Amino acid sequence: MGASALRRSLWAAALLAAPAAAAGRGRLGAAAAGEVLLRRVRRQAARAGPPAALSLAGGEGAIAGSANLCSSGFGDIGLGTPEQRVAVVFDTGSSDLWVAPFHPSRSITSGVGSQRSARIKYAIGVVQGPVVTDRLDIGGCVVPAQEFVLASEIGQMDNRYFDGVLGLAFPRLSHTGTTPLAQLGAQAGVHAFTVLIESEGQDSRIIFGEPGHQIREGLVYAPVVQQEWWTLEGSIAIGSTSLCDRSYLALDTGTSYILLPSTYFRALMRQLLPPEQLDECRQSGLGQWGCPCDFRHSAQVVYILVGESRFPLFPEDLFREVTGVLGADGAAWCDLEVQPGSGALPLILGDTFLRTVVAHFDAGNASVGLKSRADHRPPSQHARALLEADAGRPRTAPLLPPHVVSSWAVRWPAWELLLASAACGGLLGLLAAPLLLRLPACCERCRSRRAPAGPGLAPLLPPA
Repeated sequence: MGASALRRSLWAAALLAAPAAAAGRGRLGAAAAGEVLLRRVRRQAARAGPPAALSLAGGEGAIAGSANLCSSGFGDIGLGTPEQRVAVVFDTGSSDLWVAPFHPSRSITSGVGSQRSARIKYAIGVVQGPVVTDRLDIGGCVVPAQEFVLASEIGQMDNRYFDGVLGLAFPRLSHTGTTPLAQLGAQAGVHAFTVLIESEGQDSRIIFGEPGHQIREGLVYAPVVQQEWWTLEGSIAIGSTSLCDRSYLALDTGTSYILLPSTYFRALMRQLLPPEQLDECRQSGLGQWGCPCDFRHSAQVVYILVGESRFPLFPEDLFREVTGVLGADGAAWCDLEVQPGSGALPLILGDTFLRTVVAHFDAGNASVGLKSRADHRPPSQHARALLEADAGRPRTAPLLPPHVVSSWAVRWPAWELLLASAACGGLLGLLAAPLLLRLPACCERCRSRRAPAGPGLAPLLPPA
């Protein structure tokens, strides 16, 4: 038997073994099937030029590249037979798997399959390459045949510290057709995973399958309202002031911060800090907002509300000191953990929120279970006093309407939406032109058939 025939035979055997492997793990991931430790890179703010003054008057801010695909950490997976270990970001904000480098010629279970390629575009960065199929091992959870992109072109990711991205969102965001999330259920019998993000310097982890009782106890579940990202319906408040109710909140392990549309970001900042302190906050040349670290002693507590549960984010959670960067007076400088983002996307809850909770993602029931971390307590007397005061005060009416995005808005970038709108407008104009040309004659005939009734109407357009 030739090498290629042997490879095909082994690959077919692996496919046939998939149902048995899934059965052995139990239905719906009844027990924890695997665990991956996540390594983290300490974030350093990128600076390009002197910071500009914070303006809450308008404008859509852009976050620095370090806020994307670098937050919750990266861990090792195995691809092929024998396994080639690659480090990937586990990203609940995308749905595809891509890696670089990977050598299909060294794997006896590798298959090219459909002879097609795929292009994946992130908020910052783009990946393109052929779609191949091979064995995937995630912490002991084995998918015998997983499609993924073997990246031959990678743009705007020159300083990446990972070999790829493993997307854990729903199939509707996929560019390859078969997502790791779907194949974990179909081929490995694993329909859930839990993300535990620790503070910097500690090991974070992602658990596939059902976690132990200690982790499950106390979780409060909310349904996924938009099965693209892991999107829940919830509210945001600053102190006793409600920012917005019944809005779409997306849990994204691939984003460092909380990202809000510019209008919501400005409204939140006005409630978070006193006006005189806002004047001292600045934006870096790459769009990153920051403030003197001392301002956290006068900042409010931000609350994420999902169902009947309230998850506080203390000032210390929202101001992250930047090593080696000082303010104008030589004081310590902090990046804000809330940044402006796209209005076409849900409100993004990234690492800033996820490291304060236990998050259980249940694909089988399309829901997410959340509970506050036992060690997430008010770190200062100021935060404790605010927490107690806010608990006894009713919340105000929302400052802004609910932020709800449709599926088509999430899938299409803003420039494509504008182009599509212009094209539709032009098409309607062409279709309506013959009718508009006939309108004067029609109106003239109508006027000749009817007697005038009172004063004539003023012209719709003023005379030239």
